[in-house]
Amino acid sequence: MEATGRVIPGALTLVDIHGQRHTLQRMGQGRHRLLLWLPRPSPATLPPWLMALEQSAPELLQREAQALVLVPLEGLASVAVSMGGMPWPVYGLPPQERERLQAALGRPLPDVEPVLLVVDRYGELFAALDADAEPGALLAQALSWLDFIGLQCPE
Repeated sequence: MEATGRVIPGALTLVDIHGQRHTLQRMGQGRHRLLLWLPRPSPATLPPWLMALEQSAPELLQREAQALVLVPLEGLASVAVSMGGMPWPVYGLPPQERERLQAALGRPLPDVEPVLLVVDRYGELFAALDADAEPGALLAQALSWLDFIGLQCPE
């Protein structure tokens, strides 16, 4: 396991469900990040991911990490409705920001399947995990990556 050498832009701009813009750099400064890309959020696909993130919250906190759910900006309004009482923050990724993120990844973000990005506190991408497993199993892999990052960057 080793870092890719690719850096996720800190100035990447995300939009919350209230239409407010936030840069990745200012969100959770000093924390590692899991960026969960859900290209087709729906009442069927969103809750399992949000529940898995909620169950992983103590482990994320222990590893000084923050998880952010990213959806296409045009799907953000439907997400606000389908979230119900789930407290997890979901952000829209505008098309031009998606292009910047894809450039940093060195590959396109999928249009159908989710992908989970593991990024250290400095923005370096350590892993891009394709969702070929159920949400809990994929988050377990991401937590292992966070442990690895902790060994590399103990400060």
